[in-house]
Amino acid sequence: MAALTDLERRLRALESTRGKLETLHTRQMIARRDLERVYDGLYISAVTSFEDFFEARFYQVMLQPAARRPEVVPRTEFKSSAVLREFVLGGRNFVNWLPFERTEQRAKVYLRGGMPFTVVDAGDKRRMKNWMIVRNAIAHTSREAKRRFEREILAGVPLPPRERTPAGYLRSQPRPSASRFQTIVLEMLGIAAKLH
Repeated sequence: MAALTDLERRLRALESTRGKLETLHTRQMIARRDLERVYDGLYISAVTSFEDFFEARFYQVMLQPAARRPEVVPRTEFKSSAVLREFVLGGRNFVNWLPFERTEQRAKVYLRGGMPFTVVDAGDKRRMKNWMIVRNAIAHTSREAKRRFEREILAGVPLPPRERTPAGYLRSQPRPSASRFQTIVLEMLGIAAKLH
């Protein structure tokens, strides 16, 4: 549960910050441009926290039998996180857990049937793919990252011009009670809960 609890704590803190800053913006104490810069950072932090969850959960199921459901069976046992880390890193300094395909491929190597990571359905995979497109549009200044955001995220979404940026998109409210950022955070928690 530690991996899920940590993710919940981190995302709750980001949501709290978002809420406070929206209140300041409503009171005209910070400009929209400044608020949108904060949204960019909050979103990158949320995606990073989500990626960290996959890594933590992978090590948890590999090393802690009590943290596994019965259908989760490692192909081999590792008694030491240091040894497992050496195998996973394969001589590199780090490995990526997103895009999700990387986590799924790694899980299939180390865990029979890739469980629990292979329980993620096509809809969740599509959502995660879209989150990475938004993340890349924020993190990279390349024209291709921006074009992909426009082509795959904004296409067909009726938004006013000021909401057609990554931050504007994240602030937009497809329904009255929640922004897209808030919706994504809830979806992240939903996916993480399926893996426990």
